[in-house]
Amino acid sequence: MATASGPPFEDISGISETSLEVLKAMGFERATPVQAATIPLLAGNKDVAVDACTGSGKTLAFVIPVVEKLKKLEQRLKAHQVGAIIVSPTRELAKQIYGVAEPFLKRVANATGMLLVGGSDPLVDVAALKRDGANVLVGTPGRISDVMRRCPPGVLDVRRLEVLILDEADRLLDMGFQAQLDAIMAPLPKQRRTGLFSATQTEAVKALARAADQKLGQLIAFLQAHCRQEKAIVYFLTCACVDLHAAVLGRLQGLQGIHVNALHGRMKQAAREFTLASFAALPSGCLLATDVAARGLDIPDVHWVVQVDMPQDPSAFVHRVGRTARLGRSGRALALLLPSETSYVDFLRLRKVPMQQAQSYAVDPSLLAQLRRAAEEDRDIMEKGVKAFVSYVRGYREHHCRFIFRMADLPLGRLATSLGLLRLPAMPEVRKARGSLPHFSQSDVDPASVKFKDKAREKQRQRALKQQQAGRLASSKEPHSAEALQQSQQAAAAEKQQLQAAAAAEENRLPAAKRRMLELRQDHDELRDDYRLLKKVKKGRASEADWDEAMGATTAATQDVKDAAKIGKVGSKAALPAVVFTSKSREAGRARLRQVQVLRKSNARPSSKLRGAKLKR
Repeated sequence: MATASGPPFEDISGISETSLEVLKAMGFERATPVQAATIPLLAGNKDVAVDACTGSGKTLAFVIPVVEKLKKLEQRLKAHQVGAIIVSPTRELAKQIYGVAEPFLKRVANATGMLLVGGSDPLVDVAALKRDGANVLVGTPGRISDVMRRCPPGVLDVRRLEVLILDEADRLLDMGFQAQLDAIMAPLPKQRRTGLFSATQTEAVKALARAADQKLGQLIAFLQAHCRQEKAIVYFLTCACVDLHAAVLGRLQGLQGIHVNALHGRMKQAAREFTLASFAALPSGCLLATDVAARGLDIPDVHWVVQVDMPQDPSAFVHRVGRTARLGRSGRALALLLPSETSYVDFLRLRKVPMQQAQSYAVDPSLLAQLRRAAEEDRDIMEKGVKAFVSYVRGYREHHCRFIFRMADLPLGRLATSLGLLRLPAMPEVRKARGSLPHFSQSDVDPASVKFKDKAREKQRQRALKQQQAGRLASSKEPHSAEALQQSQQAAAAEKQQLQAAAAAEENRLPAAKRRMLELRQDHDELRDDYRLLKKVKKGRASEADWDEAMGATTAATQDVKDAAKIGKVGSKAALPAVVFTSKSREAGRARLRQVQVLRKSNARPSSKLRGAKLKR
């Protein structure tokens, strides 16, 4: 274990003998400068704001004061009284902090701790707190606030809380945890100590500018040169990019025997924990990750950090680099930039992150052909490539430094080639240039013919295809004849009659006054509709047949109806022409014509009583 350059822990005030014994058992004899400066202040009733480079030992800098404060309490905390809350932005970091704090808490009489992170049922945590309680809570802001909200009064008593620690405080706010932090801090006592811890980074980073379709070759050459004897963390922009490279790296020539692990935020919690534990135990290999592994994680003996894609948030760049060279160990970092992104070097230099030009690696020219062949032979690789392309383009568009990472400068053709695409996906960024992007040529293999190598997945896909074909066949055989159309119209008319009958039955249950009001409103609406139809007939926008159907007139009365349509031209005092009706219902149509004339003459508006009824509808 590397030795820190600060004073011995015995010389730092505020550390008890039991804590010194735990430190010695853990292999820590000397403190880092951050620990030497922070522990006496936080343990001595001072609020602190610590901004130090990653790997400087910040976790012990707040864990030790928390434990010492619990030891010095004159009255011991009861089971359900909380003395300290430690909040971190990610599950992995929270688990790491809890792992560091647990040996110290075991040496404090009657002190208990509890880890509260996502990935499990919060009701299980609530039940455990009801049963056992906890004096120290370590977890993520979302789960802590959720559990505090769910716990009944008395289960989490924070009135005697001594310390609140916000680890990676800048990231807690950047990730949108403001509401959860407010909910956590609202019930806490004002007379407490607060520690804010965040990270900076000033180590040199080597930069290598290469075209998008050359990044893969540079990465492969790097892994071949270093990851058989050393450990490296390789960062990508999106989860889909991690999935693609994790699936394809083992199939490329020259990488057999190199351990490749994948870690990103969309993995289930159990898989993330297993991946971290496996990589930490390996003597060599590589971990492909997104920014979920950019902060706080203390993975031992990481020799290299490689950034294939730059992070959306420039502050994450230095936190990625901080996964190596921790606690006095040596480490190196490499960044792969596109030629259009080289101004990022100057940008980082202004943020006190110096970079040096790195030498390029000799690249196997057949790598891209191997990648495309893998996509042509396995649908899993092909689909992962499409998802990686889409997610990368969308993530690139959301870069915080848009003046450097310009969407217009992104070489989509080279990117598609580097991801092994057979065809370009249908998305706005490439729709106009489909088939004509430079440095990309479509594969002769039809994507629809590519099968999964996994027989179970291929069987499931074939079953889904058969169901789709059966559905299309059934829809294509639906009748479209005049008879079928008439039947559908009759069915619609019958349904309409049923609805009208139901509405009438509902109206019959209303009081008489309301029924009368509804009838008046319906009559007025029908009258308006008839008047509109009459105007259409007059203007030639509706036929006599339409009027016949609406009024119930016979075909012999067509000319009479045509004359009736001239009411507006004759004048308001003109008599209606005679219209022949064949039944009582058609006689009602003639009465309707007279009503239309009256409405035309008076240009009547509904009464106030009627308008009120319409408003209440």
